[in-house]
Amino acid sequence: MSDTNTHNSTKNYLKDLAKATNKPCAQWLLLVALDKVTKDHNYLEAFLSKEKRKVKVRKHLISLVEEYTNKLKPLGGSWAGSESPDGPSSMEGVLNNNMENFTDNDIEDFYNATTYLRAIVIDLVDNPDYGYRNNSSRFASFTSTDFEDAYTLLDAMTEELDPLEAMAEGINQMIALTYNRSIDFTVNIPVRELRKWRGILCDALRLTYSTQRLSQVHILERAPFMQELSFLRSKEFFYYLNRIKRVEETANVTAVRGEAKRLLRDIAANPSWGKEEIEARLRDIYTSYPETNVICRKLPNFHNNNNNNKAGNKSGNGRQPRANAARSSNRTSAPRNNDNCHHCGESGHWARDCPKKTKTNNKGNNSNNNAKNPETSA
Repeated sequence: MSDTNTHNSTKNYLKDLAKATNKPCAQWLLLVALDKVTKDHNYLEAFLSKEKRKVKVRKHLISLVEEYTNKLKPLGGSWAGSESPDGPSSMEGVLNNNMENFTDNDIEDFYNATTYLRAIVIDLVDNPDYGYRNNSSRFASFTSTDFEDAYTLLDAMTEELDPLEAMAEGINQMIALTYNRSIDFTVNIPVRELRKWRGILCDALRLTYSTQRLSQVHILERAPFMQELSFLRSKEFFYYLNRIKRVEETANVTAVRGEAKRLLRDIAANPSWGKEEIEARLRDIYTSYPETNVICRKLPNFHNNNNNNKAGNKSGNGRQPRANAARSSNRTSAPRNNDNCHHCGESGHWARDCPKKTKTNNKGNNSNNNAKNPETSA
């Protein structure tokens, strides 16, 4: 493959990553994009073509992004550059912390790396082909013109990330869909890569929450609610709401997204909350916005889908079995007295067991046999 084709493949991959962040629980893909652009040789060549010390600069680029993406807060965002996991993310803080560890020989390479990283962040946001401004609606930061520095913009975007639990649930969902060969994301990431990022998110969660406050069982119990609330903030919810074609309800999109975001953060801030506490808060949203409840009832339950696939749902599309299939399975029970036969109209039996239908079929079979065997009929 030529360098041009490889670069086009990288651009398409970055575009797919940006579009995929519109999916529920998928904002973590921003971290994947940051990792990709600092490690992809063909992408970096456009920035480092005139750099004499490329190896040193690339090393610093990778180190900066890894430190930034590996320090994630439970409520969303990175605390890299801050003194505690509760502090705001600060790429400038990361730079200042690293500068203290370099000698005079390395400081120039590091400074050059920070300059390139600024240009990379701006490209990742503003590129007309694969930039987040044109392909993602899950980040509101870059809609503002107040950001004079690329690092301030990056900090604002990471602060918008969903809570760690929600993003980890998104990775679990993507892994399951990959195994079922039913990926409904717009990007295909190898399972080993998905596991790596799940490990990063889970490690960050363990750093801030002890296992006594938030056990694995508790996380699994809260996972479906994380997925549902993230759906309310996604582009898919806006699509379904528009299909209802009611202007007064469509106007509630912003309000519903705000309520869902607040509840997501409240759940992440309260590790002791279980199913009852979350359902009570979620019920308030559905009561205030009835159309939201209608749409969410159509959202497939991820955990049920896994069970259905294991039980023999061979469609592989991760969808619930059709209602007709459920009704047909109920026909194995005996007919009730008020059930009418669709063949003769009498009650007490079904058409498949109708005695008149059986007699008719027997006569037809006998006549066919006689026609085929004239000697026997004679």
